[in-house]
Amino acid sequence: FFPNGDALSLESTRCLSSPSLDRQKEHRAIMDALSLQPAQELRVLQRHKGGVLWGLALSCDGQLLASSSNVETEVVVWSQRGQCLLLLLGHAAPVSGAAFFPDGQMLATACDDNMVYLWSCQDGSQLHQLAGHSSEVGCVAVGSDGRTVVSGGHDCVALLWDAREQRLLHTLRGHGNAVWDCAISPDCTSVVTASHDETLRVWQVASGKLLFVLTGHSRAVNGCCYAPNGAFLLSCSDDNTLKLWDSADGMLIRTLQGHTQRVTGCDISPDSRFIVSCSGDQRAKVWEAASGEEIHTLHEHTKFTRCRWSPDGTYLATSGSFNDATVRLWSSPVDMNYDDHPLLLPIDGEAAKRAACGPDDDDDDD
Repeated sequence: FFPNGDALSLESTRCLSSPSLDRQKEHRAIMDALSLQPAQELRVLQRHKGGVLWGLALSCDGQLLASSSNVETEVVVWSQRGQCLLLLLGHAAPVSGAAFFPDGQMLATACDDNMVYLWSCQDGSQLHQLAGHSSEVGCVAVGSDGRTVVSGGHDCVALLWDAREQRLLHTLRGHGNAVWDCAISPDCTSVVTASHDETLRVWQVASGKLLFVLTGHSRAVNGCCYAPNGAFLLSCSDDNTLKLWDSADGMLIRTLQGHTQRVTGCDISPDSRFIVSCSGDQRAKVWEAASGEEIHTLHEHTKFTRCRWSPDGTYLATSGSFNDATVRLWSSPVDMNYDDHPLLLPIDGEAAKRAACGPDDDDDDD
């Protein structure tokens, strides 16, 4: 977004080769108004014994976190204050992914025993099992409608589920290797899957039809997510880069370069302005989405694995691996109190939160 309040068209950014001097000045004015401050480590959450913490999820109110390790069968549910609230026991193998339902009452987990599990966040009881994968399930995502669930597996397919009826809706076939990550669009009309086959695929939820294939990464794609405003997609890869894609047509917008090792996780701020990424290079980086400029770097984990931005934008969560199998919470390096920055187009924070997390209970027709 520019200082005059006009939105920067993602379509137009694909055609920009060398920004004009005026545009560079406008961008610098925006960056100067952001009130960047070093991210402070707030808490370290310790319970996992080792392995890689691929599972990292935040509830839509930011009050709960869930983490899991690829060498443990339990999932830990934490409070934002760092208290261990629940241990989800009952998986027959390690857990690689987790996702909260919008109301925070349930959690979905992706397990190496080929199953997707649904759990109560009230008492930790197992509610349902979704069986359909023929190999390890590596990722799971829950839609803002609280009903649509997608899971991806080492069997090279993604499965679309109706969580309320515990029913398989569509089998999404096309990837040539394991599906490492998946995400559902804010309006629950499409899903994106990221694969070891170096591609991402975007699918229509209603029909299960493939919409387009995103090619451009040169190695396995480890992570993917939708911007809360629905305008673009983000991916990260073993090729050390992140890429932004137009969610309307799958065209590449830009490539973010700065990590020196594989990028294992990525996420987008609730206002869709900023990106966080993490890597095996012992760095997590914060970027401005509109320019692709790196604006901050976090250090602490020996190897960062996953990263999440809290729904209110006030903190970041990161997970580590092996001898640093911890979850760390950080203050946001970006001040999102836009009322204090007249150069920036105001964003309705609650609207952005609803777009990412779904309607309030009062708006639910069911």
